[in-house]
Amino acid sequence: PKAIGTTYEAGDLVRVTLELKLPKERRWVAVTDPLPAGFEPVESWFATTALDLREEQRYGEEAEARDWMTTWQKGGFDHIERHDDRVNLFATRLSEGTHVFSYVVRATTTGNFIASPVHAEEMYEPEVFGRSKADLVEVKP
Repeated sequence: PKAIGTTYEAGDLVRVTLELKLPKERRWVAVTDPLPAGFEPVESWFATTALDLREEQRYGEEAEARDWMTTWQKGGFDHIERHDDRVNLFATRLSEGTHVFSYVVRATTTGNFIASPVHAEEMYEPEVFGRSKADLVEVKP
């Protein structure tokens, strides 16, 4: 996949990396990442998907193995939903510090699109939330 940028060609695979920096431990976290129109998530578990894409969709630090001890200490995303228009992540517990999640999308439709902000919140305390900035992306034929 290509690196993060704002211009892609139709058919490109793009790695999306979400980085959450938490000043303290958070519980019951929900993250919604709306996909720009013209992109669709790549399902790595389909038999028709290239096997090397599985490595592109990973959770956590680049080289760190997610063993049970690391998961217990840092917490992590318990549930991941990939929809046509968004990716949702849910965590029972996330420790203080940085949490990274990556997934792959495919540029499918040419045009100029708005990448809406990512939104994260504590589900039972929605006044505790964070949001990224919006951006413009272009898909060329």
